[in-house]
Amino acid sequence: MSIYRCNQCGTIAETTQAHNTTAICAKCQNNVQVYDTVFYIQALLKQYFAVSKELKALKENNANIVETNESVKQSQQVAKTHNPQQNQAKTSKTTNKKPVQAALNNTDFFANKQQHDEIKKYLDSKNIVATFDYSAVDMSGYFDESAELIGENFSLLEKHLKTLRYLYSNNKQTLTIDCINLPQQQTQKLQKIFKQLFEYTMFAKYIYHSNDKKIRLTLNMAEPVKKFFLGSWLEWFALIKLLKETHAQGKKFSIARSVIIQHSNGDKHEFDIVFKPENKMPIFIECKSGEFRQHLDKFIRICKKINIPTKNWLVLAAEIDKAQADAFEKMYPVRFCDLNHFVEKVKPLI
Repeated sequence: MSIYRCNQCGTIAETTQAHNTTAICAKCQNNVQVYDTVFYIQALLKQYFAVSKELKALKENNANIVETNESVKQSQQVAKTHNPQQNQAKTSKTTNKKPVQAALNNTDFFANKQQHDEIKKYLDSKNIVATFDYSAVDMSGYFDESAELIGENFSLLEKHLKTLRYLYSNNKQTLTIDCINLPQQQTQKLQKIFKQLFEYTMFAKYIYHSNDKKIRLTLNMAEPVKKFFLGSWLEWFALIKLLKETHAQGKKFSIARSVIIQHSNGDKHEFDIVFKPENKMPIFIECKSGEFRQHLDKFIRICKKINIPTKNWLVLAAEIDKAQADAFEKMYPVRFCDLNHFVEKVKPLI
């Protein structure tokens, strides 16, 4: 038996559908992703232990702060008649604590209507009707971890990702990577990456043949995985990087992915990511894992139509470098960014 959890109504149920496929929720008729039962339980345990670890850290951090505050109060009483300025400096230094990193890779906290409300209010103010897919920001699967792994090793994986796009587009099911002429360190790194992606269920089978030094992969033909390798991995990469940077800064925000908007004249467009920091303009991010130059005119038209400031409309392109991104910005009223400088680019807008 396989299992599913509906992001719409929260129903968890067994099903006879094969895992890595989709099914219809028995309660609300929503499309749901079907998981292997053992894999699902492992994922739940992973999330449980991560949250337990975070809760423990938060409790310890809170206890330290309480203890520190008590010590500060006592030292303030003693220091009042001696050196108030010195006491104030010590208090500021002692209580300056960094926030504890949340388990952002393992949560469905963002996959709900309330979390999307600030973005909806902004688009409503522009007379733009928006349709949200709340499950598109459910981080409890392995898409975000896989995307981080790919994005942080893109220079090594770029040609293999192009091959995967071709294979998926032509319904091919196997990929062989010949490592015989590669340095040993590079071969080992490729082995580690693809084995990890296999463990995340991004591939149906992983084998390394040490005799002929070849990695053999059987593709996972489930639609969500196919979509991931055809390009949505870059959206997941941008999503998790935004979440981690915003959390590190301790800011409040609203975030959405795959937002379909409709203008008053009926024109439609899909935004890959919309990110709205509290009390700031939203950031609209277009993610392009392959060729994008044919879309430049469309980007500019949309930017003007909804009056997005240039600095808030960003094209994240995997196959360009910083020099190209800087040059494109001189030519077009849109911002461009490569993978390595994404966080640096959005940080001032958060």
